[in-house]
Amino acid sequence: MSAEGMEKTTMGPEITTQPDGSLRVCLTESGITACCYVSSTHLVDSHLPQLRESIFKQALRAYEQPC
Repeated sequence: MSAEGMEKTTMGPEITTQPDGSLRVCLTESGITACCYVSSTHLVDSHLPQLRESIFKQALRAYEQPC
């Protein structure tokens, strides 16, 4: 199966510096985005599992809602 035309489901963390110097870290997987704020770039990787867990919980809630 060719990867051509397939949608990328995971994006690397998007990091945006805030006016106060903190960093906004957003992770998108399967069209669901979760964000958090950290004080330094060395904390980004340690927060990625938490963001993935948040995305998983959002997807689960969406799946469990009645049509």
